[in-house]
Amino acid sequence: MLLNEERVVPKLKQEGEIRKVELNLWYLDNGASNHMTGDKMKFNELNEQVTGQVKFGDGSMVKIEGKGSIMFKCKNGEERTLREVYYIPSLCNNIISIGQLSEEGNKTVFNGDLLWVHDKEGKLLMKVKSSVFSTIKWCCGTTKQKCGLHGKELSERNENAINNVGEAVRHSVYILNRLPTRALSGKTLYEAWTGEKPNIDHIRVFSCTSHMKIPSVYTKKLDDRNKSVVYLGKEPGTKAHRLYDPVIRKLHVSRDITFEEKKA
Repeated sequence: MLLNEERVVPKLKQEGEIRKVELNLWYLDNGASNHMTGDKMKFNELNEQVTGQVKFGDGSMVKIEGKGSIMFKCKNGEERTLREVYYIPSLCNNIISIGQLSEEGNKTVFNGDLLWVHDKEGKLLMKVKSSVFSTIKWCCGTTKQKCGLHGKELSERNENAINNVGEAVRHSVYILNRLPTRALSGKTLYEAWTGEKPNIDHIRVFSCTSHMKIPSVYTKKLDDRNKSVVYLGKEPGTKAHRLYDPVIRKLHVSRDITFEEKKA
């Protein structure tokens, strides 16, 4: 897996250098396509089988060593989970992608020198003041130590959530953002946000039967080179797809797939 974050130039640890990740300082980045952190201790849930590389705007390329969820505690005592966060050990910053927040169904509003983020139900998630919105600093502590049981419960729930509406909602929002709307005089939300017309050639029928090619390094000579999986939509920030193996109850991300869209 290769992520292209050409609009992001973060602080990176040099080889052999010991540098701490900024503890509770998060950057809300309008140029980033994905949530990222270099602090492994922040995760309540981390899938270290998700690996790859990410290329940044300065040409640097570093390793991805996992993907998971981080829990925050709001001022009113409520707990909120930031999902789909990549673990990049070389990263010295904590980055929240404004674009990914929007793709997940959250509403981001720029008003004067304020940025407001509301969830799908209209609840305020954050309000941040800044004069420049390309990158915004936001101080907030995670609650891993206080929410260890929550992390375990979330892990158990997420294994079963693939059959729930969460992935369907994600895919639906992704499509809706790429459909024309009368509110924008026939433009799509994607075009209004990026200035570019969306490409929808890669979109497939949700939950259709798919066949993922298994890399030869993971198979023996007589092993099956393909695995039957369920299509869950596009992986944000990449050209790959999200796939679910119902046999071993595991999520995969891959580009080498064939689809049977008439089978679901």
